[in-house]
Amino acid sequence: MSRYVTVVQNARLLDPASGLDAPGGVRIEDGVVVAIGPRVTTTPPSPHELVVDAGGQALIPGLVDMRVRFGEPGEEQKETYESGSAAALAGGVTSVGLLPDTDPVIDDPAMVEYVARRARRARGAGGWRSPTR
Repeated sequence: MSRYVTVVQNARLLDPASGLDAPGGVRIEDGVVVAIGPRVTTTPPSPHELVVDAGGQALIPGLVDMRVRFGEPGEEQKETYESGSAAALAGGVTSVGLLPDTDPVIDDPAMVEYVARRARRARGAGGWRSPTR
């Protein structure tokens, strides 16, 4: 049995890849989507389940933005990886591709490692957390 279960009910399910546009819900167990469709409900919910009523709002796959500029490295006063990632996540963007026009230029292995480390840290700071954890 899963420890962390979230059930989203009463949503408008949109999935462009499959052409799905229908009312329904999603069941998530330990961070993994295990069921999606019109029959996903929890009645009554068990004590270890978080049930969310979407109120008819759209539930879609995460968006990807492939043209992102963060201030790091060099212009952290504009935006950091943490603040940019949090803003993206708040807007439904789950993945970003950073443009290569930073100042200073990321042109050596040490700078690449710096960017990778900062991105991992930002993921941990702004990433999704189960409300039950």
